[in-house]
Amino acid sequence: MPRYIIFRRILGFIILLAIAATAVVVIRYFIDNTRKERKNLQKSVSAEISMKTLHFTENQESLKKWELFAQSGTHDKPAEKTSLEDIRFIVERDEKSGPVTVTSKNGVYLHLPKSVELSGNVLAKTKDGMTFETTEITYNSSKQTFSTKERVKLTDAALIVEGIGMDLFVDKQQAIVKKQVEATIYPGKGLK
Repeated sequence: MPRYIIFRRILGFIILLAIAATAVVVIRYFIDNTRKERKNLQKSVSAEISMKTLHFTENQESLKKWELFAQSGTHDKPAEKTSLEDIRFIVERDEKSGPVTVTSKNGVYLHLPKSVELSGNVLAKTKDGMTFETTEITYNSSKQTFSTKERVKLTDAALIVEGIGMDLFVDKQQAIVKKQVEATIYPGKGLK
């Protein structure tokens, strides 16, 4: 067999190997990129979910502790929190005292500690007529406490208290205003 035929066969074999190797590299490149795109797409889909009209409830020993209603929200699954808008938050107290109903423009529900952060025109009302107003407040579910570091105004039938910072203990029905406290008492009002 002449040398040029052997040379042509070897050269043809090398060319076929080069084409096959190039095809394997190109196919593998596209498969890897497709996998990466799918993973990124799955992460972005599971990261945030937008919702309309949300309702959260916390129960303890088959008793309702609080309910939260919002007109819209966005759930961030990795952070375990839900950002909310147009909120009505109802914290139950004993039957005699009735619930505390808090409304606000915005808020965040943190799922693991079960705490609620409210902001924007925060207004709370109780069945017996007490109200408080502030720009932002946090409800700690385990301590049953509303807390704020912002300016707050508490109003009752015979009393107005204003100051900066407050802790309101729902179970004790006690409010502590921390700094720059001003109180106005209206004698004879609200006495039964």
